[in-house]
Amino acid sequence: MGLWKKMVIFHGHPCCVLATGYRAALLALDKLGPLKADKHMDAFLKTADCSDDPLQVLLNCTVN
Repeated sequence: MGLWKKMVIFHGHPCCVLATGYRAALLALDKLGPLKADKHMDAFLKTADCSDDPLQVLLNCTVN
């Protein structure tokens, strides 16, 4: 299953704000490098919208 499809299933529907968060999460992965499966991050966000979900799934982090 592709990453985008995984995002849509987790979120519940495709939308442009989800796509924005997905792109931002991919850029973060590019900058951070590969994340180990046993590592966990906390993300502190100023938004509470659809763009948060990709951070949870792709970066394995908890959104606070």
